[in-house]
Amino acid sequence: MAEDAERGLPPAGFYTDPSGSDRKRWWDGETWGELQELPEDVVSAEPPPLWHHQHKVIEEPPPRDPSPRGWGALAEKNGSAISTLVISLIYVVLGATFHIVFFGILPIFTALASYRRREFLWPVAAAAAVGTLVFSLSALHR
Repeated sequence: MAEDAERGLPPAGFYTDPSGSDRKRWWDGETWGELQELPEDVVSAEPPPLWHHQHKVIEEPPPRDPSPRGWGALAEKNGSAISTLVISLIYVVLGATFHIVFFGILPIFTALASYRRREFLWPVAAAAAVGTLVFSLSALHR
């Protein structure tokens, strides 16, 4: 019986027939028995409102929004765009500080990936990729 309570099942006993007849039906704790009249000396309880026929209607909690909030959501939904920004920053810092110039192909490809994924920051990524490409080309002509 304690196991039935843990599972949310009503205890064994006579209950109003869930199919709607005016007779009582035996519930053994797991399944419904045959229709029977309720003996006079048996005290009956009404079945819980979630019970009907031989199935339990399960009320599930409302779904929780699993998506992160704040900066976590921005990073999760804009992975390629953020990668483009980081790569572009590295290229520019290396070019300006150590005069090591990379031709900006990788930022172009990651910006295109962010566009294909329809990331929110794809225009920023595209601008950073083009800016890196322009910086690389101008550094080559110096």
